[in-house]
Amino acid sequence: MDPILENDVINQIRSELQQSGLVSDRTYRFRTYKRCFIGSEACKWLIENKNLTQQQALKVGRKMLSKGFFHHVFHEHDFENEYLFYRFEDEEEEMDRVLNRLIKYNKESTTDACDLSSQLLSRIVSIAKLQNDISEREIFLSTEFRDFRILSCELQTVDISEINEKEKIVFWVNIYNTLALHTRIQIGPPINQQRKFFTQHYYIVNSLQYSLDEIWNGILRGNKKSNITKNVPFTDIDRRQLYLCQNFDERTLFLVHSQTISSPKASLLLVHEGLDEDIDLAVKYYIKKHVKINVEKKQVIIPQIFIDYLPDFGNEDLKCLKWILNYLDNQEKIKLRDLISKENYSSLTLTICKYNWKPSTIIRVKYTTNYNDDNDDDDDDDDNINQN
Repeated sequence: MDPILENDVINQIRSELQQSGLVSDRTYRFRTYKRCFIGSEACKWLIENKNLTQQQALKVGRKMLSKGFFHHVFHEHDFENEYLFYRFEDEEEEMDRVLNRLIKYNKESTTDACDLSSQLLSRIVSIAKLQNDISEREIFLSTEFRDFRILSCELQTVDISEINEKEKIVFWVNIYNTLALHTRIQIGPPINQQRKFFTQHYYIVNSLQYSLDEIWNGILRGNKKSNITKNVPFTDIDRRQLYLCQNFDERTLFLVHSQTISSPKASLLLVHEGLDEDIDLAVKYYIKKHVKINVEKKQVIIPQIFIDYLPDFGNEDLKCLKWILNYLDNQEKIKLRDLISKENYSSLTLTICKYNWKPSTIIRVKYTTNYNDDNDDDDDDDDNINQN
């Protein structure tokens, strides 16, 4: 190996580069990029201060980027000797954006990715239950929450390159629910700050950063357009494309909890033979709670999330109702099948229960083996309805 690329040397160069004065706020096309540096300036600094050739400077910069020391602001470029903006990872934490950088996890994680994701969600749920006695701010300052934050840093180097499609769902659903609750405790709930909550707080996973929006619309939905940003999360050259769920499963919508009253409960998933049945139970649980059928009024009430994600359910009201049909109990299935028949569908009233952005009770987690409990304390949002 070239001596300039050895870990001790790279670590020292990184420290000196960060203290070089090259980091500042930059403006490009009327947009300000906080605390970043320019690739061409960094390349020049390496050449002049480390006596490197341009080729060596590029190798050093790319080595630092591959080790997760910094990244292109949009994760679209390797380190280049060009007018491109890069940001050090610990600069992200200073802006309260990266939530699992309390420490730099320098060794490769040996924990199974899915096991780590379930450990993290279990741990933060247990901590959050303390809110019955103390405030969210006190939770954040607690020793238990600090220990959780240290554990979450292991995600920085966890290996997700070999997980299969089912394991991807387990891992990323658990990480979404963990990040949402972590953001709720450390930053606050999404009320009046939906875009910031879902797009501006991140976990570093295997050296790449992910927001809630990027996990949901990028990874779990297979890089589909976001309802928040109106764009797909990942460009064609984004390295995070490697980890997409290749076969989108629309049932995952009912496994993730966004810390709002109208969001489905969070599911803690485990890898086992009955995973598919567990996911079905989660869908049935949500539909039983929130889909109402009134035969006399020829009315069906459905939550707004079905409309928000209508393309995932066939892009038509009727196709969506037929999808719902699969998860109703026998009695309700008979009612809905009759209402959407050719003879009756034209007179059907479809009513939409509007999404309620108020914060949910902080603990709304269903373990996938426990969806038969009808005596839970769901927040009530049934009065927020619109007729469609």
